[in-house]
Amino acid sequence: MLRGVVMLADHAVQLRLMSLTPTPIWLAHDPATLDPGLLSLRTIFEEMHIDAEWSVPDERRFRWWLKGHAQEIAVSDAIESHGMQVYTLTASTPVVSGVALNDHTIKVMAGVNAQVTTLSAFTLEQDGIVRLVTRMTTHADVVSWLPRHFALVAAMQAADAELIAGGLAEMLAGTPAESAHPDAGIRPDYDDLVNIIDGLIVPHGQQPSLWKGASIAEAHEILDSISLSSMADEDGVSAEFSYGEKPSVLVMDSTLEHPRAGNGLHVVLTLPSLPFDESPYATAAVLNLLECTAAPTTDLQGGWCVVPDGKDDTVAFNAFFPNAFRQPGLATNLALWMRGKADFVAALAAGATKAT
Repeated sequence: MLRGVVMLADHAVQLRLMSLTPTPIWLAHDPATLDPGLLSLRTIFEEMHIDAEWSVPDERRFRWWLKGHAQEIAVSDAIESHGMQVYTLTASTPVVSGVALNDHTIKVMAGVNAQVTTLSAFTLEQDGIVRLVTRMTTHADVVSWLPRHFALVAAMQAADAELIAGGLAEMLAGTPAESAHPDAGIRPDYDDLVNIIDGLIVPHGQQPSLWKGASIAEAHEILDSISLSSMADEDGVSAEFSYGEKPSVLVMDSTLEHPRAGNGLHVVLTLPSLPFDESPYATAAVLNLLECTAAPTTDLQGGWCVVPDGKDDTVAFNAFFPNAFRQPGLATNLALWMRGKADFVAALAAGATKAT
């Protein structure tokens, strides 16, 4: 009896302490008064139906626990880009900890980014933690739709972290990067978002690709004006971008099926050569980290990997957009994002060439 009374009293103190924590302005203020960055953060929080008991909101970010893995979603301060105030949204979830940074690890990382990833990259930093990371730029012109797109990507990322951690930890000789809420402790059950892949992504993926036809034509129209050359049929489109002596090649293909997500749109940007003097596996790992920290010239939706053609001599950016993500106008934005990514790596390669 006494133990029960003590536990109830302790819980009451915890709730009181939680109630004394200041509510950040992006949750407390009228959405109409928020800048596009904070409005995006609020929309993501609401779209994901984040459980207040299992979240920790802060000034420009929040952490939350789907179960054992704490996802952090953050928005940067504004910076000016092309005469516009832009903000970087980042979702990051620790998956495996205690991982050694060696050749075996970076090869495994390149493999999972080639085969498993959809719209988040597996990254490894000096702290020995493998994280799933996605990054997008928001601003006034896209705040009406991009936060909802981001929320779906973030939800998939959080679910993937829970579902993949055990197997990936075995492959990398690490341990699942689990943690507890600072007040509520270890979450005993899963948030409903754990079912997003089987409940939403897979059913949509069982239909024929929704990207075929109109979305491919939409992408081709913009690529025709921003690439060196492009060609398309109803199933896919390809384009070339400047990159040293030979072009990088973008392929957007609606015929390939993801092993988990089903049908959708497979997007690959292949480099003709490595942008700097590292092995292809190390290059893929470095590019993923650079895209997590670079100025917002490009979005990180997918991951860099070694080109899976048996040659292992160069790298590609690999992403898969499931059917559930398809919406009018998104294919145009995908084409623009990939052009930005092509320019980003071309600049890296040019800088490395000058340095040598």
